[in-house]
Amino acid sequence: MALFNRDNERRIRAAFNAVHREFEDHLQSINENTSEIMENRYMIISLQERLDKIASDIACLKRQLSHTIPNRLSVREQEVFLCVYSEQRGVSVSHISARLQLPVGVVEDVLESLRIKNIPLYFRETDSGMFVTLDPAFRELQSTRNVVGIESFVSTEFSKGLQRTLFE
Repeated sequence: MALFNRDNERRIRAAFNAVHREFEDHLQSINENTSEIMENRYMIISLQERLDKIASDIACLKRQLSHTIPNRLSVREQEVFLCVYSEQRGVSVSHISARLQLPVGVVEDVLESLRIKNIPLYFRETDSGMFVTLDPAFRELQSTRNVVGIESFVSTEFSKGLQRTLFE
């Protein structure tokens, strides 16, 4: 009795062919799963990029919100702020003092109060005294959203005073 007679050989071939088809089916499934995994990977990368963009936008908003004023400004603080805000290149403390008819010490105290309230003021010492400027990004934010909350009557009075000063 031959181990590999024709009948046995056909059955063995049929069994190998069945195994071969099964392996081909598994290989096709593996390839499809690999493609699906790769597509999912690209979608995850895309989602991660979007999340990074959202995180960046949130950080930007937090920075902008950190410039918001925790407490409303007093009328005096609003006046001093407007003096600094109205001068694009900055202004000396002595000029603010003269403009608002306040002692220099009072102006310095008010500027310190504004700094404590997170208004981004920059100070530099010059030969003629202390010079104050406002952060340009905050100036832009103030011009579009009035984050400081300048009251209209303070702004109106300040503008009238500025016009009087220009015409005198």
